[in-house]
Amino acid sequence: MSTVDGLITGLDTASIINQLMEIERLPQTRAQQKQDFSNASADALDELRSLLAAVGDAAAELSSGLDWERVTGTSSDEAVKVTTSTLGGIPGSLDFSVVARATADIKYSTDTIADLDTVVASGGSIFSARNFSKLGLESLTGTSLPVGEASFEVTTASDAAYLNATVTIPSEPPVDIDITNDTLELEVNGVKHEVTLPHSTYDDPVEMVTQIQSALDDAGIGDVVRAGLTPVDALQFKTVGEGTAHTLQVTASAGANQALYQATADAFGLTVGALATGVDGVIDVNGVTTNITDTADETPMTLSAGTGSIDVVVAGPIRLGTAQVEQIGFGDGSLAETVSAINSAGNSPVLAAAVAVGDGSFRLQLTATESGDDSDLGIDLAMFTGLPGGFTTLVDGEDAVIEIQGTNPYQVRSSTNVFSDLLPGATVELLDDPAGAVEVDLAVDGDGIADRVKTMVDAANKLMERVGVLTAYDAETNQSALLAGSSVVRRAVQTLTSAFTAPVAASGVGSPGLAGVELDREGKFTFDRAVFLEALAADPESVERLFTDADEGVDPGLAARISTVVDDATASGTGFLRTAADAAKDQADDYGRQIDAMEHRMVQREDALRRIYANLEVALGELQQQSQWLGSQLSALNA
Repeated sequence: MSTVDGLITGLDTASIINQLMEIERLPQTRAQQKQDFSNASADALDELRSLLAAVGDAAAELSSGLDWERVTGTSSDEAVKVTTSTLGGIPGSLDFSVVARATADIKYSTDTIADLDTVVASGGSIFSARNFSKLGLESLTGTSLPVGEASFEVTTASDAAYLNATVTIPSEPPVDIDITNDTLELEVNGVKHEVTLPHSTYDDPVEMVTQIQSALDDAGIGDVVRAGLTPVDALQFKTVGEGTAHTLQVTASAGANQALYQATADAFGLTVGALATGVDGVIDVNGVTTNITDTADETPMTLSAGTGSIDVVVAGPIRLGTAQVEQIGFGDGSLAETVSAINSAGNSPVLAAAVAVGDGSFRLQLTATESGDDSDLGIDLAMFTGLPGGFTTLVDGEDAVIEIQGTNPYQVRSSTNVFSDLLPGATVELLDDPAGAVEVDLAVDGDGIADRVKTMVDAANKLMERVGVLTAYDAETNQSALLAGSSVVRRAVQTLTSAFTAPVAASGVGSPGLAGVELDREGKFTFDRAVFLEALAADPESVERLFTDADEGVDPGLAARISTVVDDATASGTGFLRTAADAAKDQADDYGRQIDAMEHRMVQREDALRRIYANLEVALGELQQQSQWLGSQLSALNA
């Protein structure tokens, strides 16, 4: 509302109104201060919760028994490298000698090649494939594929046909097989077979499977259908082959034995007439899918690739995954471009080299990228049409072999020079041929565990330092910090301190102080690394128990107790620090609503004051005009 300021009265009405409104706004100002305090308190509690959670994260690494299985490894010879995993290691030692290191298949051209421009592969490209055996395929051969990588993926795994019975073994009454119910008619892949079961009481599931499998073998179908058990120990039949070409059905053909077939099926809870069909494996090549209907058929089959095709031989069940497939182009087919193309191909299973032999000529050398007994170049050497003499083997791919020493030594093989988990939690790599026997030792990683204890202690001290700032009292200024006197902060400090310092009766060490963890006079947590390592070396099990919760809640160790304290304080919905912060935020929101309501009233009050003073000016103006008129009238009468 617009006003004319003091034209009649000469009063500074705007200043008067502002001063009056300042008095009116005092409750709103106090509410704003309270809102700011609540927001700041919530932020401070959230900060402490975050710092306490960091202590919990560090404690969690120590509270699990697995963390104490960390080991560190050493080797007596620099030619052998020992790498330990983060968890699951077991201290121990192993002596072995190196029989052979792994080699990759290497072949070179029997013919020498005049120069780098000589054409060695006039066909223009070769097909390469690897990592396909894991998919259930034995070989891949490409035809008329475009140069470049091809996508090759099994999108659906194959599966067998299953028939599941419903009678759980042992059953009540028991399944008794005698002359009245000893013959089962089983149709496998469309062909009916009579299976005569041994006369027995079938009350042991494993024995039942053994006897029925023997009956399948006697019937001549044990190589195409197998007996097994469902998860509830009922009889199960399963085809050996997978795909929709494989079917199973319990039948009861009309005739003299129909009732006998039915009685046998009923004894085990098999449904007569129910047809079970296998599941096809599906292979996608460049977006074109092909169903593998019979994994038992080893006849080569062709997979369409949109442009071109790939011939495959199925070697077993089709499993999910991808293979690396590529048609490697050679440009003009010269030795130089062929070597360059092979080495630059993303999925090439070989490395190529043009080796100068000293008279200006070259040999093409091909080295498999994978080593071991199964090492293979993975390309069709017949594509090198410019090399009529073919290739000569330089090195056969062989496994690495080490011999574990002892009274009765034994050998361990690896397709590479890396022996994974040779000892639990340790991988051994042969970098070179060692000078002699090698000793590998695994020991508890005391330094690593000490580092994690120190991380936990440091996190706790960071929390305590911040608590000190947020709860301090300044005697000189008589000012208290934001969270001074907070009961939830005091509770967090007290429970954390107790978790750090209380004894653990279940541990042979007993007191955390005897393992280097203490609270000093200033309220700071300390960690003596030397004391910890000495205690760990003397009694590792007791030190581990000092920190962990091996008895699941009965006298939990230090780190386990800290994890509980942290969870009690920070858990979503229930943690007392979290709920206190949420309460402060809710209080700040309440103050915000009060401030908004007050502001609405202040606007109305200010408008009212402006109207009052505006009306005062108008009223005084009218009185002034009346006074002037009366004065003029009196003057006229006097005249």
